Amino acid sequence: MIRTTLASLSLALGLALTACGGASPSPSTPAGPSASPLDGASFDVTLAFPGEAPVKDTLRFAGGRFESTACTAVGFPQWSEYAAKGDGGAVAFTVQAKSADGAIMDWKGTVNGGSVEATAVRTMGGKTATGSVSGVRH
Repeated sequence: MIRTTLASLSLALGLALTACGGASPSPSTPAGPSASPLDGASFDVTLAFPGEAPVKDTLRFAGGRFESTACTAVGFPQWSEYAAKGDGGAVAFTVQAKSADGAIMDWKGTVNGGSVEATAVRTMGGKTATGSVSGVRH
């Protein structure tokens, strides 16, 4: 039982590492006042890159900053500044997160009601891949 649990945890961490391209966590806290209609929201999403297993993730918005928990777990900074703009009932957002080892995740998405759809462009090791993101408010 313990061996199975450890194997499952190792697999989950490996998938997150592959999806986000990082190596070790770098925690910090969000700063600044609420600056966006997305602040305080979080979404349970699936992050999928072509040819790779999908990764479960949580996207969080707080104080003008964004976190992908899957990416934080593999070396990206916990919080990166994001920009958001409302358009009718939808809110579009963009964010770029950079890991200490040079990997970059560029996120571009739209929140509409209780759902989020986005793309995540991962650049690491001289290679770029575009993944899809979809999920619902947490």
